[in-house]
Amino acid sequence: MPLASFLVTRLDPRQVFVGGLFTLSASFHLLMGFNLNVTFCDVFLPLFLHGLALGLVFVPLTILAAVGIPNEKMGNATGLFNMMRNIGGGVGISIVETIWGSSTPIFWSRMSIRPLPRWLV
Repeated sequence: MPLASFLVTRLDPRQVFVGGLFTLSASFHLLMGFNLNVTFCDVFLPLFLHGLALGLVFVPLTILAAVGIPNEKMGNATGLFNMMRNIGGGVGISIVETIWGSSTPIFWSRMSIRPLPRWLV
């Protein structure tokens, strides 16, 4: 977060936001393909980049959401922004959990020797 605030004062917040998205996608790319033999050293760099990217995304996003709003409406606008971010996060987490939960038999069958039953495909 301190790095993001430093960069936002020197660069356009949109550039910092896009850089954060690219860093986030790079961290997701590094997290692909893990198996059960993963070690701490394998996970450290992707998670470090992930944390860095989240700071580079959320700080400029908050700044960009408040651009052009008059000072007398700033409290309502930031409250609405935070509420929508929390609701969106909750809905996103529930969707991912639903997909993950319904895909569990497929993941287990990929890790086991037994083939997947035909009715699950």
